[in-house]
Amino acid sequence: MTLPEPNSPQPWYREPFAWLVLGIPAATIVWCIILYNIAVSQPVNMVSDDYYNDGMGINREVRRDRLASTLGISANITFTANGEIQILLESPRQLPWQVLALELIHPTLGDQDRALTASLQHSSEPVSGQYTAQYRVQSPDLMNGRWYLDLRDPENQWRLKGETTLPGMASVTLKPQRGPLYP
Repeated sequence: MTLPEPNSPQPWYREPFAWLVLGIPAATIVWCIILYNIAVSQPVNMVSDDYYNDGMGINREVRRDRLASTLGISANITFTANGEIQILLESPRQLPWQVLALELIHPTLGDQDRALTASLQHSSEPVSGQYTAQYRVQSPDLMNGRWYLDLRDPENQWRLKGETTLPGMASVTLKPQRGPLYP
């Protein structure tokens, strides 16, 4: 049996430093392939392709909020335990709508957004100058977390906006938006 010479070089694959030098780029390539597959299979849908027109549409959005304020409309939305969403709409004027459109918008997951149509259950004569109408719609399965609410008439002339956290907040009040753009 022959013994190797004490200073003879080892094959490259037996050197730990060689594996360190080759391992870092190899791990980087594998990681890039994984991230590329994630990016391709789950595209980001938060950026609008038509951001210029979206920005110009702010005037139309403000007009709908102003009309809701002019009409004096407010709403109380209740998420019930039996899976219903109840909407109590109040206004100093007669409420002529048989249905209302309610959008439940998830802040980050666009595929979770829900567009619902709430039907009128009953309306009442004015009490202390306020007309009230109650609407109901069956709630879809909603994931826990924060949600934006957008309530509007079927003709999309006015809207009320707000936000809620599910399952924590069972009820939320929507009033016309006020801000620096509003007089």
